[in-house]
Amino acid sequence: MAFSACSTLSRVTIGNGVTGIGECAFLSCAALRSVNIPESVTSIGEGAFASCTSLTRLNFPDGLTCIEEQAFEECAALTDVIIPDSVVSIGEMAFNACTALTSVTIGRGVVTIGKDAFKECSALTKVTIPRRLSAKLKEIGIDAKKVNVTLTD
Repeated sequence: MAFSACSTLSRVTIGNGVTGIGECAFLSCAALRSVNIPESVTSIGEGAFASCTSLTRLNFPDGLTCIEEQAFEECAALTDVIIPDSVVSIGEMAFNACTALTSVTIGRGVVTIGKDAFKECSALTKVTIPRRLSAKLKEIGIDAKKVNVTLTD
């Protein structure tokens, strides 16, 4: 909770050498709009950026392996997410209630996606997902009837 509720923080650049972003590190930083994460970061902790309602831009590094539970929950301004191939797991409710999210691309390295990871993403219309995970669409909170799903090998 190092920077939790810093109401004027609008941009964050995580320094090289940092390997993880801790639990609730930037929770409820309502003015936060962009985050630059270096290649050294391998995990984003539970609720790390939850309720950062102005967050519109993220760059996930290729070395990232884990996005924990509720990491970006209620990031209402986030419009698209590209999960790199290095990510192995996406936690439960990781992007829950990201109501402006329209597009998600999930990398080929992902083995597990937690329950309701994309639940209540009411604007979501395009999802690209590895074919082997397609059977879990409902479990991860994606309604395939409303969303254009592209499967990759």
